[in-house]
Amino acid sequence: MQPVKLLLGTAFLGVFLVVGYLYLPSSSEYQVKDEQRLISTKEMFDVDRPPIPSVVRQVISNVESLGVDIEPVEESSWVSEPINEFSTELYEFIEAEGIKYVNTVNYPFDSETESELARISKSGDILLFDNTEPEYLASIGVSHMDIVSDYFGTASEGDALIASGVKNPDGGIHYLVLPISDKGDKQVFLEDVKLAVSLFKAEKARLIEPSNNEQTASITP
Repeated sequence: MQPVKLLLGTAFLGVFLVVGYLYLPSSSEYQVKDEQRLISTKEMFDVDRPPIPSVVRQVISNVESLGVDIEPVEESSWVSEPINEFSTELYEFIEAEGIKYVNTVNYPFDSETESELARISKSGDILLFDNTEPEYLASIGVSHMDIVSDYFGTASEGDALIASGVKNPDGGIHYLVLPISDKGDKQVFLEDVKLAVSLFKAEKARLIEPSNNEQTASITP
């Protein structure tokens, strides 16, 4: 019996080794296929990955720009948006001359606009009040002259008003307000506004010059 058992044991071991040998290449093949599948999946992920949202790119850009000097934001001429015929006709002129613009139909002004108008009245900038749509103020029982005088101390009746302030040597402010009326010819009216701005600037320069001369004299030994 012993030789028979030994023979059967040897045969069983031989079969096990053969099966193991056949299985190993198959297992190795599956491993290679799995690795290829992983590589293929990664490539698909790289290809199909959605682009980084612009907001994220902006945040990244902002972070990267920390410590770098930032250019100041250029001041806008438009306290009110240029949405009516008068402002759109004068758009390029207002931009070129560097004056400010506000429309009385935006009254009552919000707190931000009120603060900006108060700042402008003391800054020396020239402000153009657009009163070409007076029906609105009339409908709420408000005079445009009251609105202008709230910021510049005085006002006269007009379809457009130019206003500014000149600082005196004593620290006070000399206010200037110039009204322009629309006589019915829109083109003439626009040209009158442009001419008034030029004359207004010349008058401001004339008033400022003596103040500059006095300051120069006071510091000259």
